[in-house]
Amino acid sequence: MEESLEEWHMGKAFLFRVDNLLTLCTISQMKDDFLTYYKALFRLYIESFSKMNKEQKIESTNLLKEVTTIKNYGLQTKKRIPLTKFIEFELHLRNILEEKNLLTPKKETRGL
Repeated sequence: MEESLEEWHMGKAFLFRVDNLLTLCTISQMKDDFLTYYKALFRLYIESFSKMNKEQKIESTNLLKEVTTIKNYGLQTKKRIPLTKFIEFELHLRNILEEKNLLTPKKETRGL
């Protein structure tokens, strides 16, 4: 019983972190704050990496590299950068989380 309660709390904490990161992605994208958006996406990548299969890990890592290159260009040039690739990466991560039932978990697995 105690172990399942601990798993429930860890699962709930994971969902809480993911929800906060997705909220931060939304807000920073709307504010055109690419650095905060990048940091939120990077953390979301780390949080979801263990949930990915091998193919998803490779694709996610490649997208992260592209987004990192764009972020570094923006920091070096101090120019406004398009967030298209950031949004693509976010949608990619959201799709993985949704596929794993981690965005809208089934009622019986949420513990609610």
